Amino acid sequence: MVCILLSTYNGEKYLEEQLQSLIAQEGVDIHILVRDDGSQDRTRHILKEWEDRGLLSWYLGDNVGSTNSFMELMEQAPDAEYYAFCDQDDIWKPAKLATAVRMLEQIQNPIKLYYSNLFVYRDGQILGSLFKRPLTPNRFNALLEYNSYGCTFVMSCQLKDKIVKNSQRGVINHDNWTFLSACFLGELIYDHIPQILYRQHGGNQVGARNDFKSRVCDVVKGIRHFQQTSIRQKNAKLLLDYYGRLLNPEDIEIIKTVSEYNHSFKDRLKLLFDRRYRMTHNNLILFLRVLLGGL
Repeated sequence: MVCILLSTYNGEKYLEEQLQSLIAQEGVDIHILVRDDGSQDRTRHILKEWEDRGLLSWYLGDNVGSTNSFMELMEQAPDAEYYAFCDQDDIWKPAKLATAVRMLEQIQNPIKLYYSNLFVYRDGQILGSLFKRPLTPNRFNALLEYNSYGCTFVMSCQLKDKIVKNSQRGVINHDNWTFLSACFLGELIYDHIPQILYRQHGGNQVGARNDFKSRVCDVVKGIRHFQQTSIRQKNAKLLLDYYGRLLNPEDIEIIKTVSEYNHSFKDRLKLLFDRRYRMTHNNLILFLRVLLGGL
């Protein structure tokens, strides 16, 4: 069985369409667990209707934000073989979960994570896949880049249990934390074939902006804000704090290279030119982040 973990917040506009795509999954048994993060629209009414029909279970929580909401969902989730993160406004292809389970079963390591490409979807039209080339991440890249989307994740129960047992509240981003946990504690498998329609609307425009002008704007916007975040460095420090006793010496050294990169300008340059990192399309932003101490 796959337990689908869905966090909702004021999602009445697209929620029903997403739920329809969940119950239309083929070839797998599913259980849908929803945590509502304090919605003020009709979201809770929709969830109650679906619960009354026996199609999902849900509960109301305080407004704690997406990351804490998903972390709590993992803590509260019932027993299942696999767990999948789900956003309230996407649309899943019917074979998404069956494909994920089939690929995960090829991996002997019990701690494992599936993730996939996705279709960019806006105004009822598919604009193409987000990633044009297959991704081949290594541990070093995983620390520095965000090339995975939690809405595509399907994880083994063993990975979910590791995260719940060893991770405390304070994780910055549940998507990235889950990916890093799988990367350093287990094994990843990537599906280049998109399995969801990743809806773009309002402020959610990640993935739909592929023209040169939009990329330039993203670079400028990133320069304005990245010195205030240092999310990657903070996640590296948390990896050492939460998983230090579970990591091998080589991985600890890799993580420390990121967690301690801004101790000096020399350390920043060392990180920039470390050959273990494989350069990708995010080179300019990453270069500036490291150079100016905003990783």
